[in-house]
Amino acid sequence: MRYIPRPGIVLTQVCGASLLVPNREASQFCPHIIRLSGMMALDWKALCRGEELEVIYRAHEILKRISREESVSEVDSALSMLCEKGFLIAVEDETEEGRSEA
Repeated sequence: MRYIPRPGIVLTQVCGASLLVPNREASQFCPHIIRLSGMMALDWKALCRGEELEVIYRAHEILKRISREESVSEVDSALSMLCEKGFLIAVEDETEEGRSEA
């Protein structure tokens, strides 16, 4: 699974808070602003750069000093929530499809 930030969503800082703000086009999918934690703001930036989930999982493990299982659970839960709210688009990874068919 890969996650792609929805076009038209801007990460901005207001008084030290990280906010995801949809523009007019994106507001049909997510008609509200959402506040992100500092870690989630870093995750958002990584997704915007096209980083793999492995990089994000590892960053959580290192920066938060948590286990691999905790990292995967935490990140997957947060990204799932952003998908549900319309800020991210979930895309099946082609390599995963190929593995499951083999």
